[in-house]
Amino acid sequence: MRQKLDYVFAIYDKEKKNSIKRQDMIKVISAMYDLSGKSKTDYKPERFVDDIFALIDVNHDETLTKDEFIEGVLKNPYLSDLISPFNQ
Repeated sequence: MRQKLDYVFAIYDKEKKNSIKRQDMIKVISAMYDLSGKSKTDYKPERFVDDIFALIDVNHDETLTKDEFIEGVLKNPYLSDLISPFNQ
């Protein structure tokens, strides 16, 4: 599971800085919505990302480190299906 999450983290880490910014995650989630045909009005990607950050951004710095991301998803297993582009 950690290996899978490490790969998913790399998809979000566009700048390869070993962290995920909120805007980077919004872009990926928006693309996932587009691919799956999901409406962006019912549960907006921005709100979706706000909810994810509220759950796993431990130090509330608006950035997710690889450790925060992996540990947060491991503690909240339902997030794995939601944030993985492979499940869409």
